[in-house]
Amino acid sequence: TLDTQNAISATISAVPMTPDVNPNDNFNVSWSATHVATAPTVLTATVTNPDGETSTCTWTIEVNCAASIVSVGSAGSIGTVTIEGIGSVTYDIYYADSCANGAGDSLPGDAIFAGQITLVGAGIVTGSGPAGHAIVADTCYYVTCDGSNIILDRFAYRTVPTLGEWGLIAFSLLLVGAGVVLMRKRRLAQ
Repeated sequence: TLDTQNAISATISAVPMTPDVNPNDNFNVSWSATHVATAPTVLTATVTNPDGETSTCTWTIEVNCAASIVSVGSAGSIGTVTIEGIGSVTYDIYYADSCANGAGDSLPGDAIFAGQITLVGAGIVTGSGPAGHAIVADTCYYVTCDGSNIILDRFAYRTVPTLGEWGLIAFSLLLVGAGVVLMRKRRLAQ
């Protein structure tokens, strides 16, 4: 609700507000509007007087949309991301190659939408989703409020080489080292 004097129109973030009385016949008018915020947002109200002059004010709507990632399925499998958050709230899940951004930052430019999780229940609850998502290795998973690009939590999914992969790396380095030694011996022999 916005109370004005000598205003003939009012908008909130470019959406017309509804007057409680006819603004052409009344000096004092209360304007109302409903705005559904699914993420923290800034609203701007603009009021116009009969001469066409405008006045604006802004305010921030804080939305309690906290969540944290509990676990992520096995890399390469069709799995789910498990989060803990507020019941009856829908969260978006993203993943990206870059892991530089953390809680409170905007999503990185290479973020890919994986799906949504709607938590069922009241209070702090746990839920999993998105169904049928292939878990990607060597990425970061992010959770945001539905429709927001502000990161609530991230999960860095980095794979570590297995013992067999470390063995292959060591063997390759030994071959390279042996090749360098043989090349030097041949040069010295000439």
